[in-house]
Parts: sequence; C-alpha cells; structure tokens
Amino acid sequence: MVLKSKGSVLDLEHDNQTLKDYISVFERNKMRLTQSRLMLLQCLVQHRDWHTLAELKHHLEQNQQRTTLASIYNNLKIFAKLKLINIFVDTNRFETYYCLRHENHKHIYFFDENQRKFLTLPLQDKEALSLIGHKSKHGKIKLNDFYIVASGTLEDDQ
Repeated sequence: MVLKSKGSVLDLEHDNQTLKDYISVFERNKMRLTQSRLMLLQCLVQHRDWHTLAELKHHLEQNQQRTTLASIYNNLKIFAKLKLINIFVDTNRFETYYCLRHENHKHIYFFDENQRKFLTLPLQDKEALSLIGHKSKHGKIKLNDFYIVASGTLEDDQ
C-alpha cells in the first residue's frame, strides 16, 4: 500500500515509511492486517492530528472507503492494544480523540478550546524531564506511559 499525498515528495516518502513501520507491528504480533485496518492506519498517518471517530469516518469516506463507526471503533481498540495510538478523552465534552503514537513524548499536549484541536508544546522544563528520566530508569514509568495534557485557549499573540 502506498500513500497518496497532496504534500511534498519528502512528506510522501516519510508517510510511506511511517506506514510500513506501523504495519510491521501487526506482523511482529502476528495480527491480521485487514483492508479496513490498513485504510484506518493510512488515514491516521496521512492526517497526523488528533481525531474523533466521526472525523476519522469522514476522512475515510472522502477517500471512498465505506465503513461504520463500530468498525472504526473496534479497529482503534486493536490499535490501542498494540500501542499504536494515543487516546484522549475530553471530559468537558465527552469526546474521545485518537492519534498515532510516537516513540518519544517529551512534549505537552495542549487542547485549544477555541480551535477545538490539539497542539503539541515542547516539554523543556529540566526538572520535569529529570524526574521523568529518573522514574523511567527505575521501571516505575515507561516513556510512552505518561502524558501531560493542558486545555484552555491560546491568544493570537501566543
């Protein structure tokens, strides 16, 4: 499967390699990679952002991929079991957001209430990074097992 992209050639090459990396997780775990799982994985790689179930369904339908919310949800549960995605629940709106998981999470997720989307802010606080590093060395937390999420609004000058 090769991704089609409206971005640059470099973006397309990066997306194709990223997709291959995620597909290899299915192979290592001896999990079947169905057409619907592949299409959903491709959608997450192409769109890179956080998405609700409805947004993912909309993206898939734009690419003539017929699916149901139940099918998407069930595949996302499998992706979560394989640790391919992050899941965030906005408790104010009772909405769940999904995005692909990355190897390194030295950043803060910020949910902008005005734009209703996630932004990532670099985690540069040396004390916090030191604490996280210390805890991960002693097996108390794994690097991908913690998330710092903040919400609010960003002003135009920020």
